[in-house]
Amino acid sequence: MPINISDALFIGLLLGVVLLRPSMEKLRLPVSALVILVGLVAGPAGFSLLSFTEVIHLISELAVVLILFYAGLEVQWDRFIVALRPGFCIAMAGIVLSALLGILVSLNFETNMEQALYVGAALAATSIGLSVPLLKQANLLNTRMGQLLLAAAIIDDVIAMYFLSALHSTLSAQGDLGRMLFGLIIGATVLVFVTLVNIGFARVLKKTYFNQKAIAVTVLLFSIALASSVVTWYVDMSVAVGAFLSGAVMAWAGIGQKFSVPKGVFERLFSVATVAFFLAIGLQITAVSIASKSLWIFSIVVTLAAIVGKIISVWVIPLSISIRDRWLLGVTLIPRGEVGLIIAALGFKQAHLTHHAMVAVVVMTVITALIAAILVPILARGRVSEVPG
Repeated sequence: MPINISDALFIGLLLGVVLLRPSMEKLRLPVSALVILVGLVAGPAGFSLLSFTEVIHLISELAVVLILFYAGLEVQWDRFIVALRPGFCIAMAGIVLSALLGILVSLNFETNMEQALYVGAALAATSIGLSVPLLKQANLLNTRMGQLLLAAAIIDDVIAMYFLSALHSTLSAQGDLGRMLFGLIIGATVLVFVTLVNIGFARVLKKTYFNQKAIAVTVLLFSIALASSVVTWYVDMSVAVGAFLSGAVMAWAGIGQKFSVPKGVFERLFSVATVAFFLAIGLQITAVSIASKSLWIFSIVVTLAAIVGKIISVWVIPLSISIRDRWLLGVTLIPRGEVGLIIAALGFKQAHLTHHAMVAVVVMTVITALIAAILVPILARGRVSEVPG
């Protein structure tokens, strides 16, 4: 996997944004949105200065692992457990409403049920890779509202990936229900396996001498997070699920408290990883034709369905939070990020999505990411302060 000029430019751009980030935050600029736009302008959809190479793809995947592992490490289990029930309700409402809206919109433009199901799957998921950094940057991840969002986003991601896996298996197996159920059972078994392996690793780590060796602990923790991500990816779930699960188990085992230095290292790596991930999102958007009016109407309607489905899900569930927090929670659930792009690419590759539908999902992914990146800091700024912890 040799490094080419695109890789070198990407690394240079990444370092430049990281250096400028403190100044951008002082000016209260929407950093995440600007980084996505930089990727768009520099990438195939803009001036084509960079292309989305294998090296950049690897960097973005490692960034997702770091982001979600750190998010898991930050979980406050007392609050997270309390947030699981409402989080599950919000996640299910968002999945059902968004998927139904996506299916109806797609069928309204073209009576192709396979395509409609893939559009519904793309709208069902929430990108925790995008939502978590936005909450962290707004200093809300450790608040009650942040833990509620985290619970909803994780449940959302797991169920949506199950939905995609079941859909893919069913269409590939021409409706073989037994094969679909087998795939779902395997997925659940893998999640239990990853959890148990991480519990055993945490127990071994706490009993060894590594608590005085920050570099060793950091490498070991990232290694188990990466291994967990590879395992969940292998069974057609997002790498984000394995990384978060690993971090959450480490938080439950008290690793974050015992090894405070590595946690600080991960926090610094987190700030770099978020920039790399958002840049990669922009670069993944390919140039699209603007000649077709129907294409853009379809794209806009799909995007509106994606936004409305997640926003409404927060209002149909009884929650003891303020109106501003409801809007903040809904907006944070909007972005589809890498999940939307994966589903668009898979559906198009398997000939379940037409070019128009694939482009519509890609456009939806970009717009929802930008909306969340712009609005979350604004809504968080006017929020009544809450002491984390």
